[in-house]
Amino acid sequence: MKKILFISDMHIGDGSAKDDFEYDDLFEKIINDFSELSDIELCIVGDGLEILETRMVLDNGLIPFKDLVNNIEKEVLIDIEKKHPKVFKALRRFGKSHKINYIVGNHDYYFLKNEKLCEKLCEMIPNLEIKPYFYDASSKILVVHGNQFDPINRFTIDRKTGELIPPLGDFIVRYMMNHFDNKVRNFVPKEIIKDYDNVRPTLDLFYWFEVVMETYNLGIDLLEMWVSSFYRDDENS
Repeated sequence: MKKILFISDMHIGDGSAKDDFEYDDLFEKIINDFSELSDIELCIVGDGLEILETRMVLDNGLIPFKDLVNNIEKEVLIDIEKKHPKVFKALRRFGKSHKINYIVGNHDYYFLKNEKLCEKLCEMIPNLEIKPYFYDASSKILVVHGNQFDPINRFTIDRKTGELIPPLGDFIVRYMMNHFDNKVRNFVPKEIIKDYDNVRPTLDLFYWFEVVMETYNLGIDLLEMWVSSFYRDDENS
């Protein structure tokens, strides 16, 4: 009977401020152990690699989604591998004898819209297929990342033009990377930058900022800075 290993939301990044994946050794061990099994597939269920919150996306600024998709170069994958070589080594070993289904999420959807990015990942890892969803006919299991059910993070289609409309969450992340992250990293420890992005639900950030300001003697009001970033005046910044 076929076995399927599901892993999701690792957000393995390029080593920049938002890359908080620190489980390279554990990941390598798990994948290598499963590589020894027969008749097994791996399903990475969205946001396996972090593309959205990378230096390359940050350097592109707040350009339209369509332009950003085209501007992302395959070098972003090389940067990620340099930071996490054990991850890619383990996946290559697994892919030599087993299939890898790479399902996209809202942080790596660019793979489906950028052919050179897609080709590069498939070149780096054998027997890997990038897809929007996974369906196993024998078990009748349908697997998606889940952002499709989140109004903030789901993609929609313009009924008039047929164009893909990116999620609001994509723009918010890029906006805050440019206007909040760059500003606050001058005042807080690196772990704060990595941590605040993982606070869910987002409204809990209000409580989280209070804890951070009580814990660290920062001399600034992080909450005020965060809120003001949403209505900042570009001309006066």
